[in-house]
Amino acid sequence: MGLALITAPTVEPITTAELKAHSHIDSSSEDSYLDTLISAGRRSAENFCRRAFIHQTWELSMDLEPGLQILRLPLPRLSSVTSIKWYDEADTETLYAATNYRVDSTDDYGGRIALKDGHVWPSGLRYTNGLVIRYVAGYGATAADVPADIKHAIKLLAAHWYENREPVNVGNIVNEIPLGGVGDMVKHLLYPYRVLRF
Repeated sequence: MGLALITAPTVEPITTAELKAHSHIDSSSEDSYLDTLISAGRRSAENFCRRAFIHQTWELSMDLEPGLQILRLPLPRLSSVTSIKWYDEADTETLYAATNYRVDSTDDYGGRIALKDGHVWPSGLRYTNGLVIRYVAGYGATAADVPADIKHAIKLLAAHWYENREPVNVGNIVNEIPLGGVGDMVKHLLYPYRVLRF
């Protein structure tokens, strides 16, 4: 099984201006650096939550277990399924018709694909990664679609990294800089959105 990012989000959950207001930054000289911190903060929060925040396209390659009727997709919230392709032992690609399955995007902890009555998965799939599902995940296409708690957690992370640019504090003794209270606050904000199973 493999999961690959095909198309990254085109916007971030927070803007540079929002991070600057949060961190009381007046200068524009480090805007590109702040943008990098915002992207890193979003990816870090997504990894912790095991979900996508802004619309992004993913491709899941998987082995099909015999008798499996329902497939669960990682990185909720599922927005749409673009395609399902299957490969035979000769690596020939075939599009699996959308009329054969139903998409359930109502589960906030993982979208599902279920076969419709009377339909079966193709026979003769190759044993490894015989089924490839391309789909769009995320709360929506804009920052306004992302919950406020998640956006605040990203601000806290990015602001912390802005103030602490190295992982150590060099003085008389070299000390690692802990996330400390910031890490606890970020986790507290993100835990309600964390997917605990897949």
